[in-house]
Amino acid sequence: MAITFVGTGNGYGAYNGSGITERYIDKPGGTADGDIMIATMVINATTDPTIPGWTSPSGWTQLWDEHITAGGTDYHWIVEWKRAGASEPGSYVWSWSSGSGSTYSDGFIVSYSGANTGTVIDGYSTGPATSNTTHTAPSLNPTYTNDMHVAFAAEDNYGNWTPPSGYTERFDSSSWGNTLADKLLSSSSPTGAIAFTSQNAGGGMAGSILLIDASPAGIGGATINLASATTGTSA
Repeated sequence: MAITFVGTGNGYGAYNGSGITERYIDKPGGTADGDIMIATMVINATTDPTIPGWTSPSGWTQLWDEHITAGGTDYHWIVEWKRAGASEPGSYVWSWSSGSGSTYSDGFIVSYSGANTGTVIDGYSTGPATSNTTHTAPSLNPTYTNDMHVAFAAEDNYGNWTPPSGYTERFDSSSWGNTLADKLLSSSSPTGAIAFTSQNAGGGMAGSILLIDASPAGIGGATINLASATTGTSA
């Protein structure tokens, strides 16, 4: 059974000129025990290098907090993940201190089924911040032939997106500052750099994650036992 996209949970945009210190995002519908959830958030905090007082919901692990200032922008792009348990709340809340200077945030969560029950992250990376319509995620090197490549982009000048060629877009709204697309790989060759194109030029960045299948396959399609694997991040 290959890794499969389950659904999306929205966080909606929130603005308060007096400041905000929380970000709520709904759990994607259909998320089941063992599924992998990935949250991506844009927060216009001005602190560097991280947002002070950042507190994730229980069980969530941060992969990156990128402070993007390209093209005169000033915001943080944060991506985190969690393996769903048997009993999950209907929504999650991230919080931070009032000293961050943030007045706006948005975000969403996606869920995937069929991921490995032990080591699940095969690799991840972000590209350079740019201030045009193209934001590129660097190439990753899959360990296995059936990883799911989950790619993201964020930008401050909101508009619709064109995903990388061959990737299925899972979220795209001109009211949100970030987007996501994915591709089920069929080989362990490098993914190559992949580019998102935005409707409007602005300061942004792209990145991606490799998810390991429940039955990771090697060269020739052989299933690999991960009992002693050290690649990636353990749940």
